[in-house]
Amino acid sequence: LFDRMQIPEEEVVEAENPVSLEHSVARTWILPSLMSVLEKNKNREYPQRIFEIGDCISAEGKDQKKIAALIAHSRANFSEMKAVVTGLLENLNLRYKIKSYPHNSFIEGRSASTEFGFFGEIHPQVLENFGLGVPVTAFELDLGKIFNKIH
Repeated sequence: LFDRMQIPEEEVVEAENPVSLEHSVARTWILPSLMSVLEKNKNREYPQRIFEIGDCISAEGKDQKKIAALIAHSRANFSEMKAVVTGLLENLNLRYKIKSYPHNSFIEGRSASTEFGFFGEIHPQVLENFGLGVPVTAFELDLGKIFNKIH
């Protein structure tokens, strides 16, 4: 999955004693799993909106609880997901700054981050890698960071 998301090998956290090849890398983010679900559902009607709350491991080996979501339809774009993320953060009364977030999984200039996570429009090559024919926009946020700011 990480290869299909155009993730450099140095960003992958490998498991020391994997049960199988399928579990040889730790899950550092949720979006690759959501893209895989979307791939399996690509023949279903659009728009499709899916999300997951799940556990991940940071590059430093710390457990993290994250939420990720994606939206897929013929007009999905950066602005749509920006509105979702900023609306969520504002409803939680969280202050945030949006900054550029260059990442191989996203279209250059169409991804951004806050201290809580990132969002953007998935790169056409990634869409092709998953056999998807419509634009996809996505976000992933660290719930631990959000909860710490709320409490």
